[in-house]
Amino acid sequence: LAMYRAKDRGPNVYKFFTSKMDARALERLRLEGDLRRAFEDDALEVYYQPVIDLGSGQIAGAEALLRWNHPARGIVPPEEFVPLAEETGLIVPIGAWVLRTASHQAKVWRDGGMADFALGVNLSTQQLKRGFSPETVAQVLEETGLAPENLTFEITENLVMGDTADGIAWLHGIKDLGVRLSIDDFGTGYSSVTSLKRLPIDVVKIDRSFIGNSTKTEEGASLVRTVIAMVHSLDLKVVAEGVETAEQLEFLKSHACDYVQGYFLGEPMPGNGFEGFVRDFSMP
Repeated sequence: LAMYRAKDRGPNVYKFFTSKMDARALERLRLEGDLRRAFEDDALEVYYQPVIDLGSGQIAGAEALLRWNHPARGIVPPEEFVPLAEETGLIVPIGAWVLRTASHQAKVWRDGGMADFALGVNLSTQQLKRGFSPETVAQVLEETGLAPENLTFEITENLVMGDTADGIAWLHGIKDLGVRLSIDDFGTGYSSVTSLKRLPIDVVKIDRSFIGNSTKTEEGASLVRTVIAMVHSLDLKVVAEGVETAEQLEFLKSHACDYVQGYFLGEPMPGNGFEGFVRDFSMP
């Protein structure tokens, strides 16, 4: 344990073992076991956060988000258990389950009259490394009946910037199916205009940290304006994440942002509550 902690903090670092390290390791092991049982027992849930089209003022779709309500701990934050799922390989079966569950739900909503509904599903680099292929996606789409153009995979900048032949081939394989691609949390990694032009990306999602600063400082406002203009110049769509105030919403409207999502407009919610939310929604 001390060796791994030193490697994490390295180079040229040494660490002494302490009992706290042992406690953390045991806690992580317990959490991993609980996560495995939660998946096997269908105790995980998919929540949906609405995405609003600023042009029409209507809900254009939703991002599917994994949630875990632990029987003893309560809600476990995704940033705590998703990295664990990636490290242990659990992300592969869990990710496939999320895709299948959310795709089925989106098809039900479309059949119920929610036309042009766009479903966003997050994808991690570990899923790609562990065999998540375009063929797997095609199979899920066939099973659920969801049209490929109504599915968007949200990928991280790190995945895009890997720029490996296999990664590029995977992106094009997904595009060949008709599925859309979005860069998530744009601005926190190393994406460039060149990479956006070179890759088959449809949508760019501006990270919530930039949206939070857009109405606080002129520098923050200028940065968001610049990103929106740059993305539009490439004929791509822009989604602003983490919209939490009326002021932020008005700022994004005034600068022609295409789509927004955030707690100010709608929190993540279970599928059985989403349809009613859509029916009653009106733009603030």
